Order: sequence, then structure tokens, then C-alpha cells
Amino acid sequence: MKKLIVYYSMEGNTRYVAERIAEKISADLLRLVPKKAYIDKGFAKFIWGGKSAVMAEKPKLQPYSVDFSLYDGIIIGFPVWASTITPPIRTFVCDNIQKLKEKKISVFACQAGNGAEKAMLKLRNLLEIEDFNATAVFIDPKARPSEKNNAILDEFCNKINGIFESDFARIEYIKKDNTVFHTWKKEAHYDNYRTPVTASLELLREHKNSIFIVDARNGFEDTKEDVEWGFNYFLPEMKKTGCKVWGFILPKISHIEGEIDLWTTEIEKNFRVIRATSYEEVLKLASPGSKI
Repeated sequence: MKKLIVYYSMEGNTRYVAERIAEKISADLLRLVPKKAYIDKGFAKFIWGGKSAVMAEKPKLQPYSVDFSLYDGIIIGFPVWASTITPPIRTFVCDNIQKLKEKKISVFACQAGNGAEKAMLKLRNLLEIEDFNATAVFIDPKARPSEKNNAILDEFCNKINGIFESDFARIEYIKKDNTVFHTWKKEAHYDNYRTPVTASLELLREHKNSIFIVDARNGFEDTKEDVEWGFNYFLPEMKKTGCKVWGFILPKISHIEGEIDLWTTEIEKNFRVIRATSYEEVLKLASPGSKI
């Protein structure tokens, strides 16, 4: 299913980000326009805009149409006014609160100073949800383009698409195969190991009964502390996700064979383990009726 980006933009920063996100993840756009426009020039815009935000006003909006059944995720974007959400966003949320609660909600904010975190907390409370699927804060993205803003946008889009990526690993959920695919780019230790593994765990929790496939051809881990963390935390938590199959992708001759043997002995207590040389081979061997 698709994603819908709902946003309000006065000076163009939020619109700029919304359009870039839409391009990256093929999302639809809905721009909220109040029937009575806000003052957008001079110091008065801060006075009237800030007052409207602090007073939690809900201005009437120009007519819009949304078929929520078409979307599994909603992305809300706004400029930060007085450390809170802009009033048109408040109107939209209050008018559609029940339908929004049924969706994965992500949020991004644009600001020149600070207050975005407080604004997001207020939005979360307004929606009455535990947390957002993804969040991002941009500093003057249109007026002051930067590599930092670009990196934040890429990470935000990856999170929305169920992708985690770092210098050490890439993790994604592949819907057509019902797999959580974890690719190690190089050997990792401590936080560089545990953060990607935790990202895999989050996807396994979200997609119950999926197959977990680890491509370990370019690296894995070998520290005692990480092994203990994996055995004592990751494996027990993974067992709760309903996953039954764990696949390893390895070269025909692997220098980490002993390490994989150690993990396999522990994993086989609760999961079916498949060793293969490719993603496709793991899927073939994991199919019902296959013999390994």
C-alpha cells in the first residue's frame, strides 16, 4: 500500500521536504490550506502564527479529499511555531483522529531554531499513540540546504520503508518473500553490531512469522560480549516474534565457519537453520517440503 504525506507550509520549507520525500518513496501529497491565510510577512507573522499555535486554534481548511483505505502509512509535516504544531495540522488531526490511529504515523518538522521535539510530543499526545514510526527534524532545509539535512532525509525515508542502513549493515523487510534480510557490510562490534541487530529484531516483531536471513559473507562479529548479548537478549526476544527459520548466506569457504557453528548450535534450539550461498537458495530450502 502507499503512503500519504499531509503537510502545511507557509514559507516553503515544509513543502520542499514533503516533495523530496514523496519523490523518494513514491508517496501521495496533501497540502493543507487554511481558508483564512496567515500573515506571512514581517514580524507580524511570528506574533499571529505563534498566538494561534499556543492557543491551540483549529482553523477551517480549504476542502480536501482523502481515501484512507489506500494508505498504510501517513506522514505529517509542519513548521514549528512556538514549540508546537501548526494549527492547520491540528485541524486535520482532530477531524480524522480515528482513521489516523489505524495507520503508521511518521512525522517531520522544519525549524530555524528549536522546539521540534516538544511539538512532536504534543502531536503524539493529540493522536493518543505510543510512538511514531519515524521522525525527522530539518533546519531551514530550503533556505540552507546541507549534507546533514540530506542525510536526515535519507534516513527518514529508509525508516518509513522499513530499511535500516549504516556503515556496517543494511536491513530490510522484503514483503514478497516475507523475509527480514540482514546484510553485513563488514565486521562489526559493540554498538556497531548491536544497533543493526536490534533493527532486525524490530522488523521481526513487526512482521510476525517472517524468515530471518543473514548475509555474513562480508562480516559478522567475534567478541565475547556481543556473543553473550546475542545469546542472552537477541535470541530470546527473536523467539517471541514467531520466526521459525534462520538462514545464513556464506561463501563456500568461510573464515568464520567456527563462529557460525557456535551460533548454529544455539540457534537450533529454537529455530530451523539453513546455510546457503545465496538469498535464493535460502528461500528454496525454506520452502515447505524441501529437504536439507
